[in-house]
Amino acid sequence: MNSTDNTIQALEWHEHIRLHPEMYIGNIGDGSDLEDGIYMILKGLIECSVDEFEKGYTQGLEIEIDSLNVSLREYGRGIPLDSVVYSTGGISVGIGARKDVVTTNGYKVANALSEEFKVNSYRSAARSWASYSKGVLVDQRIEEDKNQEPDGTWVKFTLDKEVFPQSYYRLEIVKDIVKHYAEKYKGFSISLNGYKQ
Repeated sequence: MNSTDNTIQALEWHEHIRLHPEMYIGNIGDGSDLEDGIYMILKGLIECSVDEFEKGYTQGLEIEIDSLNVSLREYGRGIPLDSVVYSTGGISVGIGARKDVVTTNGYKVANALSEEFKVNSYRSAARSWASYSKGVLVDQRIEEDKNQEPDGTWVKFTLDKEVFPQSYYRLEIVKDIVKHYAEKYKGFSISLNGYKQ
């Protein structure tokens, strides 16, 4: 049977990730194994900060985790203000395709597999932010940063229970992950729930 325009289904970027999460994060699991999907997501986001660290732009990362709720605050360059949506949603362009954009697929995968995903980029007294639901953009804005936050990127998300019905983060496993990065990248300060590793 020949394919026609009527038989080919085009998926949005987030729909493909949600339909085939194993292609992006491996085994879904329940969070009891280091190789389970929720830890692949976390490591992908930590790698975003490691990339900044290796380029000399950041010294620290703060992680807060409770069940499926995660936030990461990195003190680096921050995503360019007009590139926040480009860097966290949409079709992937691959690592390093644009030198001025702080991005890897980590943001996009976490976004697509989250019930809620919020990102803030702080740069030079301005803030660019976007919010999503299951990968769909809900709102975005660039505005003055009245709180004068230090430059960097902050993401906060709640992983979707439809995708991870049995999963939750085990802090003992997360501690091992954080310790690994702290030991591998000397000088890269990383804290978990307020405690430096």
